[in-house]
Amino acid sequence: GRHLKLIVENLENFPTYIVFNKSYPSVAKMSFPMRDLFSLSDVLRAVSLTKLLQKGFMMFHGALVKAEEDVVAIFGFPDTGKTFTAITLSRKYGFPIYSDDIFYSDGRIAIGESPTHIYVGGAEKSLVNRIRLFFLPLASFLRYASYIPYIPENLRKISDRIMYIPINVKNVDVAQGTVNPNIIVILEKGSTTLVQLDVEEAMKKIFHIVKRETYFWDNNYILNAYSYFNNNFSIETLTQTRIQIIRKFVENRPSYLVRAQSPLDYPEIILKILRKIP
Repeated sequence: GRHLKLIVENLENFPTYIVFNKSYPSVAKMSFPMRDLFSLSDVLRAVSLTKLLQKGFMMFHGALVKAEEDVVAIFGFPDTGKTFTAITLSRKYGFPIYSDDIFYSDGRIAIGESPTHIYVGGAEKSLVNRIRLFFLPLASFLRYASYIPYIPENLRKISDRIMYIPINVKNVDVAQGTVNPNIIVILEKGSTTLVQLDVEEAMKKIFHIVKRETYFWDNNYILNAYSYFNNNFSIETLTQTRIQIIRKFVENRPSYLVRAQSPLDYPEIILKILRKIP
């Protein structure tokens, strides 16, 4: 019975304005694209990614690890073991991490998020004690419950305190700044495999990994409607910009597909790449 209002103005230029009424954040907590309803956080993220693309940058779903003279960009679908691999390389070999999950790039340089906390996903469960493991199902339940309209935000905060652990307690070397990756690694679960990919293969895999994580941009009816009615704003042009950035990122950088049955095996395979061991 609540009236919801959200307006996006001047998306094609700078600055862009987002206007919403008081009821919107407390009611629209989860996005329902088929009902043309998006959570405020998804709208904010979609607009932020739009402004990045307009500046020639985009968000990549990947980790950045500086391994001696090399900088490795590690990609993978959620729960593949990307964060776990980056953390293990840092803990075991002292390699600094510039990002464990998200970084930004124009296709040449890369800017990491300098992680402060680790999300305890599939592989990361091996990094926590039994007490936290016991409470993870409860934390997951509280997280989903927090999406129910009018439910207090405290539930989400309690969930996050269980599902995220400070990265500094795991002896991880975290760095910040701009780096220039020179090796690309794409992780997949399966029979142990190490194969070099061509540009088109690597582009395709990275594109779909990014698209999986930016569902709030690719399927956002607000952006689509804005593009439909405004001749000065084009989702299609921004999509091509994203493809061009990915191509620029992949070109002139060797890309490797690494498959393993367990995330525990990824770091050793990556070391073979770094040490050029056949």
